[in-house]
Amino acid sequence: MRLINIIIAVILFMGNAAFADYKAGKAAYDAGDYQTAYNQLLPLAEAGDAESQFLMGNMIHVSREDRSNIDEAIKWYKMAAEQNHMKAQHNLARLYASKKPSLEYGHLMVKWLYIAEKNNDPEAKKALQFLKKELPKKMYERGIKEAIKVDKYIN
Repeated sequence: MRLINIIIAVILFMGNAAFADYKAGKAAYDAGDYQTAYNQLLPLAEAGDAESQFLMGNMIHVSREDRSNIDEAIKWYKMAAEQNHMKAQHNLARLYASKKPSLEYGHLMVKWLYIAEKNNDPEAKKALQFLKKELPKKMYERGIKEAIKVDKYIN
């Protein structure tokens, strides 16, 4: 019984430590101290924390002046998006729009915008309406079909 109590105490302590690291990382992120934010959030993101993954994607995609590492931002956004993080789903679609040649990634834009829209992203519906007019019909339909197949990402 004593061993179980010790295990429970360790688990609770670890959870509080992780929360403290997230708070410190988020505070650093909000202050523009991206190196500290990166150091605090990376272990949490690697452990599967969706909000930390989203912020890692943001630091690469939005916050850094060097926008050359789109694939790294996509990696983090995708991990968070697959955990139903709506903002990550939206930003993932936006990044696929910036990949070149963009027509190769059109179906992925549609897929993640469709999922974000189903998760109540207010901007996704307008973006989907625009893409429906602008993308080739087969590409748009492929994105919708892919999104419907993975409805586990829809809350």
